[in-house]
Amino acid sequence: MTVMHLDPESLAGRVIAHLKEGEGHPMRTDLIARAFDVSPRVVHTQLADVVAHMVLKREKDHEDEYTYRRGPQFKMAMLDGKPEPVIAARHLQAPAAAAPAPAEPTRPISLERLTPDMFGVRKGVPMPGPRVAHGLDWTPLLERLTDVGDSTDPMPASVRQTLRRNIKILEGRKGKDGPRFEVRSINKDNVAVWRVA
Repeated sequence: MTVMHLDPESLAGRVIAHLKEGEGHPMRTDLIARAFDVSPRVVHTQLADVVAHMVLKREKDHEDEYTYRRGPQFKMAMLDGKPEPVIAARHLQAPAAAAPAPAEPTRPISLERLTPDMFGVRKGVPMPGPRVAHGLDWTPLLERLTDVGDSTDPMPASVRQTLRRNIKILEGRKGKDGPRFEVRSINKDNVAVWRVA
């Protein structure tokens, strides 16, 4: 078998080092992102080569979340930072510090710092099928959804219940002929609101 030399500063190198030091328990994608300060969206991409080479194994747990654990070739990974690593793909390197997109932060925003003005309205986004929070008033954002099919930017899933309470209040105030809204999950971390009537 070929020994794989990995950059210890790459995400793959850091995950492997963590699994070597620990008891080898599987790590969920969201925990990897939080532990190594990267966006959950890049974890699969940055670990793709070590999964393909069976150094790590990716599988779903009982909650249908992706996890990474030691693969059959785990012992063949060397964390030595040599200049000519076997796996030295650009996408395995630690991500450069870049400003996160305002709608999809790489770190969770404190609920106390959220305001409706932080989220925009998008038109023509298809609504996914059906899938805790604080007392923030989301009415100004909901009232900016002027047309059926408008949706908000992705928001943290932790505001789902507050959004639903605000929608219920707003729909009750506007009556039967007023606007109707739905809150739907975009992924496990984000929700959005659609105007449906």
